[in-house]
Amino acid sequence: MDLPPIIQLIDFFGKTKLIKLAEQIGLIKRQRKLMPDTILKVFTFGLLGSDDPSLKVIASQCQEIEPNLRITKQAIHQKLGEIATFLKLMFTLAMDFTANKLLSVETAKILTQFEDIKIYDSTRISLPDKLAQVWPGLGGRNSNSSLKIQAGYSLLSKAIVNLELTKSPGTDVSYNNKIIEQTNENELVITDLGYFDKKFFDSIANKGAYFLSRVRKNTVIGTQKEGSNKAKRAEFLKVLKDKQVIDIQAFIGSENSKKFKCRLVAIRLPEDIVNEKRRKAHKKAKSKGKQLSKYEIELLAWHIVISNVPSSMLSAKAACELYRARWQIELIFKTCKSYFKIDKVGNCGQEQLECLIYGRLITILMTFRIYSYYYPKIYNEYDRGISILLFMKLLSEKALKIAENLISIKSSIWKITDLFQRVAEESIYEKRDRKTTLQRMMEFSISAVDYQNSA
Repeated sequence: MDLPPIIQLIDFFGKTKLIKLAEQIGLIKRQRKLMPDTILKVFTFGLLGSDDPSLKVIASQCQEIEPNLRITKQAIHQKLGEIATFLKLMFTLAMDFTANKLLSVETAKILTQFEDIKIYDSTRISLPDKLAQVWPGLGGRNSNSSLKIQAGYSLLSKAIVNLELTKSPGTDVSYNNKIIEQTNENELVITDLGYFDKKFFDSIANKGAYFLSRVRKNTVIGTQKEGSNKAKRAEFLKVLKDKQVIDIQAFIGSENSKKFKCRLVAIRLPEDIVNEKRRKAHKKAKSKGKQLSKYEIELLAWHIVISNVPSSMLSAKAACELYRARWQIELIFKTCKSYFKIDKVGNCGQEQLECLIYGRLITILMTFRIYSYYYPKIYNEYDRGISILLFMKLLSEKALKIAENLISIKSSIWKITDLFQRVAEESIYEKRDRKTTLQRMMEFSISAVDYQNSA
């Protein structure tokens, strides 16, 4: 049955169902001292505001959620393995919680040409050095131990569609196969330079889907006829020269490799932005004892993307504007670290780390599903959206109250519904002159080409 997200949320924490799951994995035996619903509430909303979630803090929060319970940190420590297994299981079930996605009323008509628009990115979090054998770090000046969180975000439904823990070393390219598996026909995948790979783009296209990506500065780009082996950077700079916008078919790849055909779009940035970008780039290069090449300096004047979306679906300007929507996933990572404390694990061991991380991942999935539910409701009523950062900040401040009311009784349902409603209303964007990316996307029409290649 398709239940409202708040009822789904309360049902997710239902005691009877959780007891059955906990018994299956051996978390609880005949003597039921620490109940699984208490465990789930504590490791999700209960610990949300804790920068140092020690075993003592965890035991205290368990007693806060379940007043008649008396439990020591030693008892919690003995159960960490079973708790970790339980929370991993609940995390997989939480992913199903996000499956029923709603189309935001703010979605521009031009974007509804796609079944979905998914933005992918990753973030690293540092861990205690003692976990280096399990979760190795990057070495050098970086932490000896760290892990990476891969995330996917739906721009249309404003819901998290993927969260996964991966090893920290290595590039994001190694995750490309997972993204391909998660991509369906007529979806658009937006990625940053970490995922840049010709085979990846080709695989997305072969699934009948679309990609949108920036271009690495060392990518060889040619505009010559197919079959030529003379693609050189200098040719591309000639294409850019004296232009404001280009929208062409191009080939990427080195002279000795198989070239990949794609659509290349470039729009020249305003001079004040160009000058600031160049100033920062020169400063960064100087700090590393390097000097920017003329090619690199010229590229800083342009916003360049590649795609297989035809111009009849996205004009040059619309494609570049849409890529800027990638900042949405940066807000998610900022939320995870600032308000969900995903990177605050204290000096924990492996099992405690798994409990904390999976508990917080569950919370992130749950709260973003609630956010995606309230966004269209608020937009319909106030003609304004709600801020991700402010919504999550206010929710994190009320986390313990949420945990205490995740009970399937009428009074608690009313309390938690009222709490979410008030948080949503208090998170409404202030009126401002500057338009959001999605608001600007509404100004584009389908099959409209904003610019023609100029000589």
